[in-house]
Order: sequence, then structure tokens, then C-alpha cells
Amino acid sequence: MSWSLNALSEANLVTLLSIDPQNSSTLYAGGAYNAVISKSTNGGITWSESPLPPEAFPVGDDDFWVIVTSIVVDPQNSNVVYVTGSGGIFKSTDGGTTWTTINSGLVPHTCIGSNSCYAPYSVVSLVIDPQKSILYASLKSIYNVQLASILWSTDGGMSWSRIDGGLKVLSANLALDPSNPSTLYAASSGVYRITFVPEIQ
Repeated sequence: MSWSLNALSEANLVTLLSIDPQNSSTLYAGGAYNAVISKSTNGGITWSESPLPPEAFPVGDDDFWVIVTSIVVDPQNSNVVYVTGSGGIFKSTDGGTTWTTINSGLVPHTCIGSNSCYAPYSVVSLVIDPQKSILYASLKSIYNVQLASILWSTDGGMSWSRIDGGLKVLSANLALDPSNPSTLYAASSGVYRITFVPEIQ
């Protein structure tokens, strides 16, 4: 057996790949340098690209490498896709053709000097409760000015609220227990767990 290369645009350094849980032939890819998401509907043979909103480009630094940190397809609706990265959280409702910014409720980091304002949100990861479509997101601390924030949304990312549970880390990757999605894990120099059942208004 051997590997075959399914090339994307050379301008986009791909570091992340996500597969639609309802259709394994649909792939999404993202990475660094360009704020674009690549999509394939034939298992990676051919690809199309769609740009993220302008917020994905950090203000004031054209050379900043935009990092896509997670791509998540809603397990209940393949047309709904979420992307996180240096500009916050972005959502598509048309299968990745167009994107909107859903940063309402995200508190930007305190700016120290000129460089710290280039990536005010630095969202590390996002996961979806497959039963209730509740979103959980993790924001990274920048320059140690504040601890990471773990947020949740019950309205598809239109608004976000913070989960207060005493977690004191600078960055965290999230995972949900597939058999009990109310149990949320955070990995950051150790593995943390919280059982969190938000009230859906």
C-alpha cells in the first residue's frame, strides 16, 4: 500500500481535515497563511475554496499566518459547518460556500503592545452536542493576560455564554463524551472533565 497526494492550493498550508459525519465523501480542509476553507465532495480528488470573512485576517499585519484550528460539521445538518481560528468563530449554512462571523459574546483579549491585538480571539476548538446541537468553544489566552475561556451556545452560535467551573489553563482542546454529551473534557497539560447541562431557553 502507498499514500497518494490530493493537492490543494499551494497558497494554503493545510494542517486540518474534517469529514462530514453524514457523507464520508465530503471533506473540509484548512490551515495557515490564507483564510480559506477547501471542500471536496468526491473524497479529496478535486477541491473548491471559499474565503472566510475579513475578521479572519488579523488587523494590522498582512503577513500574519491565519490559523484554522477546527472545522466541525453539524452531525444533524450537513449544510451547517463551523470554523474556529485566529479571527474567532465562523459559520456556514450552505455547506461551506459562504461564511458569517459569530463572535457575539466572545470577550477579546486585553491588548499589550502592538502584536497582541492581531488575533483578539484565538479560538482553539469547537465541539457540538450531537443530540441537542449545543456548541462548546475554547478561547486561548494570549500573552498570559487572562485564562482560557470555555463557552457554550444553544442558538447556533448567535450568542455565547461562559462556563464557570474553576478551570485555570491557558489553552484547552475540547471533546464530548459520545455516550453522554453533557460530559465535556478539556485537554491542557492534563485532562479535565465537567458535567454540564445548560438550560435551553
